[in-house]
Amino acid sequence: MLRTAEFWGSLLLLYTVVVGLVFAFQRSLMYFPQRLTPTEFAEQVRQLPGRAQVLDPFDAIVLSPDSGQAPRGVAIWFHGNAGNALTRRIFAPPFLERGFRLVLAEYPGYGPRPGSPSEEVLVEDALALTAAVQARYPGAALTLVGESLGSGVAVQVAARQPAGAVSRLVLLTPYASLREVAAQKFPALPARHLLIDQFNSADHIEGYRGLVTALIAGRDEVIGAEQGRKLVERARGRGPVRLVEMPDDGHMSWNGAITASQWDELLLSTQADPPTPGP
Repeated sequence: MLRTAEFWGSLLLLYTVVVGLVFAFQRSLMYFPQRLTPTEFAEQVRQLPGRAQVLDPFDAIVLSPDSGQAPRGVAIWFHGNAGNALTRRIFAPPFLERGFRLVLAEYPGYGPRPGSPSEEVLVEDALALTAAVQARYPGAALTLVGESLGSGVAVQVAARQPAGAVSRLVLLTPYASLREVAAQKFPALPARHLLIDQFNSADHIEGYRGLVTALIAGRDEVIGAEQGRKLVERARGRGPVRLVEMPDDGHMSWNGAITASQWDELLLSTQADPPTPGP
């Protein structure tokens, strides 16, 4: 009997230690920045095609279309939790070909930027960058794009803008709440209660009334397609939504399979999905 009590006591102690370590180091498990020295960053920017510029002090990369015509508008891309802004240059062609000026936002603690990422830090920095972009390109139609983790950043920025300031919110493999994602990924841990950076997009999206376009990967192995669908349903309750589903693609593979017409739906369509028929 005593040995059984000792066993369960030791197991409880071990579990408590594991929970404590997960809580203490959770941001190391959430954010995976690819760091660059200022020299490395400058060199990689120089290698970009076209007229690449850097928007200080954010180290955001501004890419402009080559045509002599005025850009259709400005799109700010908030990237996922791994890599850095420069690794998202592969997404530039769909925007530039459609006449958008594209701003690849960089997070504190990523690329050449000092700092440590957290929900509060990322959102406040994104708000400041958005204000700087609006000041630099006054009157330009503004599109906010959020990829994976960045969808939570984009939603909060859009929700805190004046009505009409953001013409479109594009969400790529988004989620309703990172708290729910963590609970699904780590069912043996009280992850729902441990998570500091919760990125509760389902609640924040209520503050944005403009057009939402969303891409959901049906085989999303990181976030889960149901998380995206849940967010889309919340978005439909507050305004127009256009949904693009890629049922056979995963969290990373969708980019290699997306078609030009699907990019058109995400970036150019002004038509919302038709209402779902009632019972």
